Amino acid sequence: MADTITSTGDVREGYEGTITNETYVTGLIRKAERVLARRLGPLADWATTDERRDAIKDVVGSMVQRVLRNEGSINKSESDGDYSYTRDPLAASANLWVTAAEWDMLLGPSGPGVGTIRVGIPDWSPRRGW
Repeated sequence: MADTITSTGDVREGYEGTITNETYVTGLIRKAERVLARRLGPLADWATTDERRDAIKDVVGSMVQRVLRNEGSINKSESDGDYSYTRDPLAASANLWVTAAEWDMLLGPSGPGVGTIRVGIPDWSPRRGW
């Protein structure tokens, strides 16, 4: 599977179940990497450091594991007598999706953060001239 950064071994890492269909998982990996590439550009070009490659593997692994954990059970809510629960519709789907925390892992925090301030006399200042 040289055409992807993530391997089935990366998905297997931390997964509680058994992966029985390697071809299916390989297809999910390819699809997950295409999801990331739509935002990051070609992953081979983006993943220029070990840190970035590892981040891709972690995110793709989590994306695929979410689908595998939910196979055959895409219920949004369930009840039995007095017991009931509701799942987040996105989490209950069999879709590949990226959490905000995973995007932050790849791109850095997206919320308000520290910015830069220009220090010095601005170019338009009368003291500097034109």
